[in-house]
Parts: sequence; C-alpha cells; structure tokens
Amino acid sequence: MCFSVDVDAALGSFKELEALDPFRLENMDTLSNLLYVKEMRYELANLAHRLSDIDKYRVETCCVIGGLAPLIVCQLYEHYTVDSL
Repeated sequence: MCFSVDVDAALGSFKELEALDPFRLENMDTLSNLLYVKEMRYELANLAHRLSDIDKYRVETCCVIGGLAPLIVCQLYEHYTVDSL
C-alpha cells in the first residue's frame, strides 16, 4: 500500500527532525495526524506531553492535545462497554 509507505517515511523524517531540534514545534500537528492515522496512541501521548512541556499555549500543542482527546474517550468507552457486558 503506497499510503502506508508514505506515512512511514514521513514519520522517519519527523524522527530525524526531532533529533536535530528537540524543541521544534512547527509542523508537530502534522506529526500528530500521522500518529493518529497509524493508531500510535503511546507515541501521540508522549508527543502531547513533550509539546506541553515546551509551550502549552502554542497552536500546534493545542492541536496535538485536541487530537489525543478522542482516543482517550474511545478507549474509556471500549473499557466500560466491555466491562458492562
């Protein structure tokens, strides 16, 4: 699948950028979208924490945290739905 390869390549590029500049906030909202598409919850949560530590009021940080919220809600829904059955 071509799309999967492109996403993986983009994630690799973002890892290189992070190594070069760990305080970079530009385009981190794009990275969060890639992590969301790949369902990489742990990495997305780590990104949200890292960006929040750098600048919690920056637009990119708010986008990342906003993208993380639906995953948390879905996880809680799944947890309580399975428990109630």
